[in-house]
Amino acid sequence: MKWSELLGPKLQTKEGLQDTDDRLTGKKVVGFYFCGHKLGPLFEHYTFYLKDLYQHTIMAYPEVEFIYVSSDSDLEQYNKYFELLKFPAVPFDERATIEALNTKFGFQAYPIMIFFNGEGKVITSDGLCRAVNVRGDGYFLWEGLMKKQYPDNYWEYTRSRYGRRWK
Repeated sequence: MKWSELLGPKLQTKEGLQDTDDRLTGKKVVGFYFCGHKLGPLFEHYTFYLKDLYQHTIMAYPEVEFIYVSSDSDLEQYNKYFELLKFPAVPFDERATIEALNTKFGFQAYPIMIFFNGEGKVITSDGLCRAVNVRGDGYFLWEGLMKKQYPDNYWEYTRSRYGRRWK
């Protein structure tokens, strides 16, 4: 699969723009993190959490990559949060690409994270929940995504596993 078909031709990295397909070639798991500053403290919570998880995961599993897809409408806000992250992002000026991704996956709310396998097939659209539930341990994230040991209805799985009953 050509990742540039989904993400556009270039990704913003700390080193500058990089070819999307070159950056993602050979990756077995790619996570798209959809978020933006307008979520305020919630965004910051997940951003700091994912930044640490990303560092721990890619050190052990270089076949993993996270991509930030910003919903920010202001370049200054985009740059502020991009600086906090350690992973590449869809460039700010690729608004059409970001809108196409939102439309393709039918998002109703942010933040959300989708994990794909190396062929571009969705492993899970509940990636943020899974990322949070591994408590920063890249091994459990990797194992869970590679083996797809979680059911698609992960919230139900989590509730039944811990005996919680919510209506």
